Amino acid sequence: MKSLCLKLLLSSFAFLLILITLAINQAYSVEIGKTQNTFVISDEEPGNLLSRLKNAGYGNYNLYQTLLQMQADASPSVAGIITPAFLNTLANCPTGSQIFTTMLNDFHSDSSLAVSTDGTVQTVKVYAKDYFNKTGASTLLTSLSGAAAEDTNFVHSGFQPSIAEFNAPLMSWTVGNTKYNVFAITSGFVPAQTVTPTPTKMPFMDQRRKKNG
Repeated sequence: MKSLCLKLLLSSFAFLLILITLAINQAYSVEIGKTQNTFVISDEEPGNLLSRLKNAGYGNYNLYQTLLQMQADASPSVAGIITPAFLNTLANCPTGSQIFTTMLNDFHSDSSLAVSTDGTVQTVKVYAKDYFNKTGASTLLTSLSGAAAEDTNFVHSGFQPSIAEFNAPLMSWTVGNTKYNVFAITSGFVPAQTVTPTPTKMPFMDQRRKKNG
């Protein structure tokens, strides 16, 4: 009888270990071979958004909290770019993911940070100015109330100023078997306005004199 109870106990313990192992593997596995939607925060000049966010108190936020706060502070709304679906996907990442464990203050102020739906945070060389006014991209100019109400650009894929097109990324890169699609880049970069000079017409008499003489 004791031997049977011991066998049952050992079997139950082994089964429990299998369940725990499966849960751990699921919690910490990277979604290999999938395409991940990616949002980039750029500190490019002029504007230096990352520095502004730190100075405004965002520095102690993790990257998930940073995006939540940016969405809350933006006017007009950026909910069509930092969408509830995108934030929900981030929220469901494992608790040990980089978006939860790394703070904005952990990065140098000259960085561009790529936040992806697999919970990773990468330092990249991706800049909003390279896609501003390009075919297939739109720009929404907003103010962030928590960052001195300064202008902030959201350059994103798609043709509607306030809605990002996730299926037509601005650019992509691959790490291993995982593809990262950038659907939006936010920065403090404010493009210089191009001024087209207005041609001045000579008075009729001056034109006639020039022609005759």
